[in-house]
Amino acid sequence: MAKRLTALLLAVLLMTGCADLELVPQRPPVPVPSAPPAKERSLSVYDPDGVITEVLAIYAKEQTVTVTAAKNVETAQLAVFDKEPEFGKVWDLAQRPGLVGLLAAQSPCAGFELGTSSYGYVADTALLKALLGDAGSPEKMRALTAGDWQNLLTALSGWIKEPENKSVYLARTNYSLPDTKEGPAQNLSAVFSAEESTRFSGPLFAPVIGTCFKNEEGFVNAADRSALRGSVNSLYTLLSQEAESFAEDGLEAFARGETVFCRTSLQKAQAVCGSDKNLTVLPLKFTFDYTDIHGGLSLKELLEQPVSVSGGWLAIPLNAPQPFEADAFLLWAFASKEGQRLPKSDGPAAEGMPNLALAVDRHKMEKLAELGRAQQDWTRDGRRQYTEKSLAILQEKGE
Repeated sequence: MAKRLTALLLAVLLMTGCADLELVPQRPPVPVPSAPPAKERSLSVYDPDGVITEVLAIYAKEQTVTVTAAKNVETAQLAVFDKEPEFGKVWDLAQRPGLVGLLAAQSPCAGFELGTSSYGYVADTALLKALLGDAGSPEKMRALTAGDWQNLLTALSGWIKEPENKSVYLARTNYSLPDTKEGPAQNLSAVFSAEESTRFSGPLFAPVIGTCFKNEEGFVNAADRSALRGSVNSLYTLLSQEAESFAEDGLEAFARGETVFCRTSLQKAQAVCGSDKNLTVLPLKFTFDYTDIHGGLSLKELLEQPVSVSGGWLAIPLNAPQPFEADAFLLWAFASKEGQRLPKSDGPAAEGMPNLALAVDRHKMEKLAELGRAQQDWTRDGRRQYTEKSLAILQEKGE
């Protein structure tokens, strides 16, 4: 009887789907600890000119890092310097632990250079062709004399205000501007814009100093710099020409197609405009002549090539909080495909045109910039005052 009851009970269990029941005591389940929340990462960067803004945005998104702008070098984990930083203020990257130390090509290594760029009048080649046809080719634009350049600016300024089939005389030939604003020219509102940080200083002064000095040492050691008066006077002419038709929004106005020329570096223009525009860079159109040359570069060197400027230096401040976050960015920047978008040299350095603006210390350069920002008088008296005040600043000795 007992055997039959046991068999019957097993049959019922099979019919109810419990045939896989284990006939062993069950232990209470052991709770699996949940993973701790990911620690939030942050990177503070001092980059006043926005040199690596685009790359930082990609890094923040890809690596889930909060990137903030530091107010100064002292509070930053990573900093962009306009020239090679001094040891004592930054880490020797060759001494950083891990792979960052291996990235440094030499020891000591104060930072990684972001390449050099050409500074001058940046223009959209499609826009130049739409306005001037074959006469708008970069080669022909670079070869324009001071007189041709003034003819072009006068014609463009008038045409932007009132589009019509206007004639312009360039290189002994008459060319016609289009009847209407259309295509790449449809948004034009001014001839010029300029990168704000260098509008009145920085690389703008490199050719000015170059008329009398071939290098920074020559300028710094000169007992008398009064021979620069003629080239400073030419700088006034360049600024007054820009002021006649100028848009205040700088690179952004140029990127929107609102200006023909933007005085900036090719690197920065490419970063703001992206791949939408095929950009070219033209030399700064100074009105130098042989009377301005006093032992410096030749007229050909000064007038037929852009200025070479440093793209900056990437470094880790010596007292940076949590410098390993800066290490992580540097590794990503040099190892990832997206990181390769860091500014690099956009071509060979302009032969014979070093960055002579480095000869002028920051204090004097700011005084020159302030003088330019305050300049509103483009008359003969304004010319004399600007020239004499600028020359007085350049004549100052010491730091």
